[in-house]
Amino acid sequence: LEDQYSGRVTHFVSWCWGYTLEDFASAVRAWLRRSSLNAEDVFLWVCFFCNNQYRIMDSGGTKTGSDELKAVFETHLAEAGQMLVLLDRVLSPTYIQRAWCIFECYVCIEQEFSMNIILSESTEADFTDALNKRFLQQVRESLNALDVRRATASCTADEDLIKKLILNSIGFDTLNETVKARLAE
Repeated sequence: LEDQYSGRVTHFVSWCWGYTLEDFASAVRAWLRRSSLNAEDVFLWVCFFCNNQYRIMDSGGTKTGSDELKAVFETHLAEAGQMLVLLDRVLSPTYIQRAWCIFECYVCIEQEFSMNIILSESTEADFTDALNKRFLQQVRESLNALDVRRATASCTADEDLIKKLILNSIGFDTLNETVKARLAE
């Protein structure tokens, strides 16, 4: 990567691997347009490019997987200091059904970092149109479906560890309510 395209991370992007590249790029473009940031000064940390979330490897080449999950994400979030949450849709977003995503929100909230929701241009347009149709109540009801107990991960060991970390710290109910409240802001 040429020097002009690399720099210290400014934003951690929390998203689902199932999103389309078009929606991902559109959401970043829309966010940049709304923000007062210069795109040349923005450096995103995106797991797809920075680590193999399916199997995090330590420097010795052995599988650490879920064992170091909390430390890995805390480190990357701390480097950025703020998180962008990319939703594929506002009603029943895939994001709130994914254990990794909910866990990333949990770490962000626990560390008291800034969190902003970003939407693709088409999702944002749908959201704006729907606001005129009593959509906000449906959004709140949709977000109320968030329950980390029912969230899944591709790897059962990851899902089990995430849920164990949450259960042994703030608990499912507190995490659910905290993440719901932050996403509803």
